Amino acid sequence: GGHGPGKYPPGKHRGPVLGYTGKVSGFLFDGFGDFEGFVLDTLDGEHEFWSREREMRTLAERAWRERLRITVRVGAHEPHRPLTILFREPPAPFDA
Repeated sequence: GGHGPGKYPPGKHRGPVLGYTGKVSGFLFDGFGDFEGFVLDTLDGEHEFWSREREMRTLAERAWRERLRITVRVGAHEPHRPLTILFREPPAPFDA
């Protein structure tokens, strides 16, 4: 879910930073089929993050494909623009 404001490393971003932890549950595309962002499913609901960067698409696709938990950090004043993505430890395998 969303976390309260924190601090970002010096020189990177000024101002409060929020973090959202969950799993990628969808992708956002424009009317031409170009990648625009992704959806993160958290305990607090879904959050949309917007970025047209190819590398962001690659990271989001990997997190989705491997069902990895990630934390997306955003500036409090731009809550839909990712500053960083932290890949979390994958869940333990389920043994039946």
